[in-house]
Amino acid sequence: MALSPQLNLTQKQRLAMTPQLRQSIALMKLSNLELVEVLTKAAQENPLIDYSPPNLKAISGASIDAIGDAGGGMTADLILQIRTRGGLEARVCDAAELLIHELDERGYLAVPLFEVADRYGVEAGLIDEALAALQACNPHGIGARNLRECLSLQLEALGEDAAAFAPILDHPDLLAAPGRIAELAALLGVNVAEAERRRAVFLKLDPRPGARLHEVSAPPQIPELYVYGDAESGFRIELNSETLPSLAIREATAKELSQGGQEAKVFVQGLRQEANGLVAALAQRAKTMRAIGEALLQFQSAFFVEGLTGLRRLTMPMMAEALGVHHSTISRAISDRHLSCQHGIWPLRFFFTSGFADAEALTAPVIQYHMRQVLAQEPENKPFSDARLQSQLSEKGIIIARRTVAKYREAMGIPSSVVRRRGPSIRGL
Repeated sequence: MALSPQLNLTQKQRLAMTPQLRQSIALMKLSNLELVEVLTKAAQENPLIDYSPPNLKAISGASIDAIGDAGGGMTADLILQIRTRGGLEARVCDAAELLIHELDERGYLAVPLFEVADRYGVEAGLIDEALAALQACNPHGIGARNLRECLSLQLEALGEDAAAFAPILDHPDLLAAPGRIAELAALLGVNVAEAERRRAVFLKLDPRPGARLHEVSAPPQIPELYVYGDAESGFRIELNSETLPSLAIREATAKELSQGGQEAKVFVQGLRQEANGLVAALAQRAKTMRAIGEALLQFQSAFFVEGLTGLRRLTMPMMAEALGVHHSTISRAISDRHLSCQHGIWPLRFFFTSGFADAEALTAPVIQYHMRQVLAQEPENKPFSDARLQSQLSEKGIIIARRTVAKYREAMGIPSSVVRRRGPSIRGL
């Protein structure tokens, strides 16, 4: 069979991310304050952009310089560690970033993994990989789900056998005074010298590793959405336009610059395309934020009336389906954004939380809120067991399994009733 050159015409379809789409995605991830910095720089570089800065007095005394000085704190530091570490797949980095946003001020993962997976529509196996990547970050102990895991991660990083220190976690009172070292040695089944060594190692552990990263001040929390109204008159959503800059095209400047010949016209055309892209991206960003705000009024209407107890199950895939967008768009749009209503200022991520298989309408914050109320009533000398907590919650109309109670108790950093009965809470170590 003879070989000969041939020309074949084929037709294919593929998705292409245009520069305009990339720009729109980039602006969507920025807070209002960060947006001011980006657009200010763009206006300085493009003479066709007519830039009107926002009313900085409306940003509670914050200034553009606050963005750079704030640093970003724990969240920015951990994301940088994840993104710059070699050997991690992009999807693991993305999932780890979701977990980072769920950390509390101690650096603990405040919600169970199954809830994070459900909320963001991520596979459970991927979330496990992301947790391992997060827990490998510095300082050691970050990403722990409770105090025991936090200290165990630090001990393993020091080359110690965490299991050998486990009895200390159940008897924290023995650490209070060096005079009880003999009791500690007997408990550990080692000689006094080894008990003293383990005590010294244990006392150097940090039960709140995230606090070190929180020493960097965070940017001011400026609401980007406001909810006005009440249950009788109805609620309405408004963008915080006072903190948003406005853009327009300087037509007179474009006409003047175009008079320099063909090269000048081509140059001006490029500037105009860039400016129009920014104007369009800014308008799309505002449209998306408003759509999310309107959807929240529908999904979480009970919250705006009742407060925390009215919070209902809502995941990003649910919101994305309602708005006809990909859930990654929702994730970018709500990152580090806040909403102000009659119940205070809340991160937008707060409104996205999973329910339970045995209590589908309820959410983690609601159940944790009622658990704290019940625990506040328990006698000091007779702490409630998980079964008793389950019973107390059922009297409030919250029907969940005992294992679910245990999962959320651990996520809240509350030790078991056995440990609480023995002495002071190990959370105070």
